[in-house]
Amino acid sequence: MRPEGACSNKNDSEYRFHRMHYCGVCKSMGNSYGHKSRLLLNYDSVFLSEMLSELAAEDLEKWENAFQSINKCLTMPKGEAPLSLAYAADANLLLSELKIADQLYDNGTLGWRFAQKFFERPFSKSAKRLEKWGLDKNEILNITEEQQKREEQDEQFDQLENCIDFYAEPTARLTALIFSNGAKVIEKEALCSSMHSFGFAFGKLAYLFDAFCDLEKDIYKGQFNPLAQFYCVEKSLQDWQKDKIRDMLEEMIQQCSFFLGDILPQRSEIYCSRLRSNVLLQSYREVQAPQSFRERLAGRWQHARDSAAKMNCGESQNLASKLRYQTLSVAVFIAPKTSEYLGEGRDSSIFSWAAFLAAFLSAVGLGLFFGKKKKEKKSNKRKTLKTFKNILNAIRSGYFLKKGCWEEVISLCCAACACGCCEFCCQNGCSGCLNSCDDSRSRVWIWILLAFFIVVIGISALLFFIL
Repeated sequence: MRPEGACSNKNDSEYRFHRMHYCGVCKSMGNSYGHKSRLLLNYDSVFLSEMLSELAAEDLEKWENAFQSINKCLTMPKGEAPLSLAYAADANLLLSELKIADQLYDNGTLGWRFAQKFFERPFSKSAKRLEKWGLDKNEILNITEEQQKREEQDEQFDQLENCIDFYAEPTARLTALIFSNGAKVIEKEALCSSMHSFGFAFGKLAYLFDAFCDLEKDIYKGQFNPLAQFYCVEKSLQDWQKDKIRDMLEEMIQQCSFFLGDILPQRSEIYCSRLRSNVLLQSYREVQAPQSFRERLAGRWQHARDSAAKMNCGESQNLASKLRYQTLSVAVFIAPKTSEYLGEGRDSSIFSWAAFLAAFLSAVGLGLFFGKKKKEKKSNKRKTLKTFKNILNAIRSGYFLKKGCWEEVISLCCAACACGCCEFCCQNGCSGCLNSCDDSRSRVWIWILLAFFIVVIGISALLFFIL
């Protein structure tokens, strides 16, 4: 349910309406479950909050200022979130937990295990909040277990519709439960039936759409896919089979549109357009067969070499041509889009020489930088060895036993200046002791920076596996 023109119509009232709910759900998750939970935000939960807000006739101008400030991630609210945002935030955590559990059930890769452990606290806290909204966690878990049991069964069907009805039914029931319970939360019990019907149709559509988009990937990884099982596909679907599935998706969109028109007649056209554009655009996109990392790397390098040969205009064997060819190959390998905005001949030639010059200057700069660091490292190493030799000499002489300066030995002579131990610790006097203290402080900062980079890399890896 990604909105159309989300970034191009910032002065439009529709953009502001959607963005207030998008940022509102995100901030509600941050307040309730910590900022790391905001990584799990998805557009379908935002769509749920939009529906509930419209049905409850919430006055967005009366929301807290932090909820009205859009695209300001650090402006956090202090009070309670509106019902539509709070319920959507809790539903978002629930759906994220079920998604991670499903991925672990399918393949159990290290990335998903890390994600489950990383979000363990928010998930356990959300289970308690679900009871507040009248959702039974045990009932939800029973539905997900039933989904897994059905996918383990080797059922045979004559019609694709019956196949999808059988496998998508638990997911549709779970989505219907979340939508219908949302009507109870905002005290619109009269709409529970309509919300349940829409949620069921929306969940069924989501299941078929997900199976269609992930078909090749599921086959490659050996995971269950209802379409692959029904058509006995080994690699990809045929065109007539894809058209059949697209027709089913169109029928499900029409069904969702019917229920939306009954629930929100004033906004149904906006939501239906959003739903249709996203589903159909994705269903007609070109699908490439999944490859291993080595195959993707080899294909990317081959594409870079071919593009460089084309932009190089011929295969002359002079040194300049070879150098330009190698430079373009590396540039296109790093940024494959380079071949699209660079033409042949003069433009590519200028770019290749500019890239070569930039690489050469960068190499010179790096060489000077690391050369200087290497010299400083050797100098610091000599100073450290000298300090330890002085300490050993002081220990052998028995100075610390007599003067009670063991504290200086432990602190590497940093406090030696205070009790006159410098002549035994540091040959250069007190300045040598202070330099050793500065070195130790710099090492602390190095460890702090290293820990920071480890955290950044961990979060980046988590995003890579989840998104």
